[in-house]
Amino acid sequence: KSTYVDIQKLKIQELPEQVPTGEMPRHIVVTLDRHLVGRIMPGAVISASGIYTIQAGAGKPGKLGANSGAVRQPYLRVVGISEATGVGGRMTDTDFTAEEEGKFNQMASDPDFFAKMQRSIAPSIFGH
Repeated sequence: KSTYVDIQKLKIQELPEQVPTGEMPRHIVVTLDRHLVGRIMPGAVISASGIYTIQAGAGKPGKLGANSGAVRQPYLRVVGISEATGVGGRMTDTDFTAEEEGKFNQMASDPDFFAKMQRSIAPSIFGH
């Protein structure tokens, strides 16, 4: 028995104003599936999180070229996506609730905040 899942591939690129003068914007292919499909419209500024993966090219054995196994294509399998808010996709003061701002201020006033944050990031590999 087969199960079909909605999949959508997007090609996203850097914002033009963030690209150094004279350079082309970089891009990457992202893959959305299930409930994430169809949430983003073309031209939208987004914030995406996911699993960065390298996909091997599928070429003919013994042939070198754009689709040979030696060519790797990076892509992002998206697990969370949202349309960025604010001017040019940047966050503004109105993007946080009063409750969130209170929590941020409380964390900022804690003298051990840096140490707590340091311990909470990858605790299984902390120190090495």
